[in-house]
Amino acid sequence: MKVRHFVIVILVLATIGAIYYRINSAEQEERKKTVSSNTVYLPVMEVENRTRIFTLESYGQVNSNHQIELAFEVSGRLKKGDVDLKPGVSFRRGQLIASVDNAEAIFSLSARKSTFLTLIANVMADVKMDYPDQAEKWNSFLQKISIDSYLPPLPVMNSKKEELFFTTRNVISEYNNIRSQELRLEKYFFVAPFDGTITEVFADPGAIVNMGTRVASIVKTGDYEVKIPLMLKDLNYFETKGIIEISDASGDVIGTGKLSRVSNVINKNTQSLDAYFSITALPGKRIFNGMYVNAKMNKESFAEAMALPFLSVKDNAVNVLKDSAIVTVPVQILASIPDTLLVIGLQDGMQVITDQVTTYPDSIRIIGIKKR
Repeated sequence: MKVRHFVIVILVLATIGAIYYRINSAEQEERKKTVSSNTVYLPVMEVENRTRIFTLESYGQVNSNHQIELAFEVSGRLKKGDVDLKPGVSFRRGQLIASVDNAEAIFSLSARKSTFLTLIANVMADVKMDYPDQAEKWNSFLQKISIDSYLPPLPVMNSKKEELFFTTRNVISEYNNIRSQELRLEKYFFVAPFDGTITEVFADPGAIVNMGTRVASIVKTGDYEVKIPLMLKDLNYFETKGIIEISDASGDVIGTGKLSRVSNVINKNTQSLDAYFSITALPGKRIFNGMYVNAKMNKESFAEAMALPFLSVKDNAVNVLKDSAIVTVPVQILASIPDTLLVIGLQDGMQVITDQVTTYPDSIRIIGIKKR
């Protein structure tokens, strides 16, 4: 009987303890919720006034100042030049890049020169009779004509009568036709006008190419420019200083750029002006055609200034967190760049709230979280 009473007492005490524990835990949780509901966390930036350099930044793609689409004004079989006609192959100025087989044109020209030689020889008898004083210069011209070389210059006509004489005998017209064919022979060859690289090839040696057919694309190496979009408000700074710093995608400075020209037409897509800068690589650095680069110019420097995000400044004032309270502090805006304002009027160590602020009751405790 005593054991039974003892067990009942133990069960009663255990039940009372469990009830008390649950009630106590609920009260503690409620206190935590109350504390949490009375606390607001806001992102802040600690003011650090120092000399700040205001920079203008943009981007662009490097292009060669000279890019040529290689094509011929004649038709025929394409022949290899002094270098392989393949993408990535470099060449020097004066080297033969490619040519078109001109054997047929040479034979045709030689035949025409032979006919012309006969024509001059046939009129020499009349020249000696009608123009004895001019016979020597025309005979000298006849002796200089060679089927394997360009025609020598025509002798100077000393009278209208002499000019008419040779015109009626088709000497002048035939001479000009042959000279035209001689000049056309040069169009069978493409000689490099600069040091450069072959970027694309559209026809291989041995293929038949027609007049105007694209054979290859070549670019001049070492002479590059970059097109940079500029906002109208920044144009004066670029035109005044004219020098920009060029860096690659990793941020490594690789060269400098000098303003060479500015478009007079607004880009419809970006509402900016296209400015062109000639690029000079720094010693030990390399710049390649087609690479994307960043351009930067130091615009101005400001002493004892602070850089803040746009959202933190409203009506030339910022919200500062002081002793868990929000205080409005006026500032002076010095300059602006995308997403950032340079301001003065703040003391070092102030906690500037970087987000939009709403009105909080006095019972709310505000804690700042520093923004890195």
